[in-house]
Amino acid sequence: MCIFKRCFSNIRDDFFNYINEDEKQIIEKGLKDLDDVDQDELDVLSRYECKTLPTKENFGRIINELAEHEIIQKTTFISDSFYDVIGNMLTSAMLHAVYEDCKPISRNILKKY
Repeated sequence: MCIFKRCFSNIRDDFFNYINEDEKQIIEKGLKDLDDVDQDELDVLSRYECKTLPTKENFGRIINELAEHEIIQKTTFISDSFYDVIGNMLTSAMLHAVYEDCKPISRNILKKY
């Protein structure tokens, strides 16, 4: 979880929660052994504006860079805009509670109804 230019969790885990399950499986398979991933499957990286050819040596770094771009850089403008309004009123514990309540799990869905 990242807000106001601070991360309170592992950015790669946040990225895996952000992307869809199929993309997550392809990337995880590539992190284990890039040779097991078809070139067509690696096209999923282009969705995140990846312009680097992935190799065994750089694949982990590429995923970390994509995660930082998607989770931190794209949201910086929005969070900076809100910082003056709610930055001093919102603690990381409060944000974490909101984040957990929004996860689409059966307990949270049933609690809403």
